[in-house]
Amino acid sequence: MDVDAVNPPTPPITPPATLTPQAPVQPAKTTGKTTGKGKTPKYRLKYGWKATPSGILPLELARNGLKRQEYPTQAEKAKRIPRMFQAMAQKGDTLASRTNGWAFCVFMPRGGAGLMRTWHSQQVESDVPGLLSEVRHLVFEKLQPFREQYLKSLEESNKKAQEELEFWKARAAKSEQEAAALRKKYGVSDD
Repeated sequence: MDVDAVNPPTPPITPPATLTPQAPVQPAKTTGKTTGKGKTPKYRLKYGWKATPSGILPLELARNGLKRQEYPTQAEKAKRIPRMFQAMAQKGDTLASRTNGWAFCVFMPRGGAGLMRTWHSQQVESDVPGLLSEVRHLVFEKLQPFREQYLKSLEESNKKAQEELEFWKARAAKSEQEAAALRKKYGVSDD
């Protein structure tokens, strides 16, 4: 059963600048009974596109049911990235090998040291050997200004946090001095 026939995809508000989306083709109405309703995903992934003869159309994808939140520390993030990328590459390999197609997986952290991870299917390597290096270069080059902007904003927020920390340390030291003066004035010992 075609999920797009049951739940026609709705175009996102703003498509990527590199794509020119066409109006979705209306599915042909069928007469007859359907065996069941298609499941509507509870959480949806944006930015999925499929190229059809009638043009670029939005692709409806379901997210997993986990809460959308970042790992709290950089150490946790660094620990989890290799496993998650491996899982994504394994799914890409399964998709490419079972459907006889080409698959690419690319990940680059926003604030890292340029540790881009890529994977491609064997068919890509045998058909177009230099394609992946071009894709890597293009992705890195196009995202570099945004990574620099992110790092600058991170430095600014760190600077503000450092200033706030200094303020609270100074305030705590002043409060400690006032408490020591009051203890001395009223003869209270620190024991």
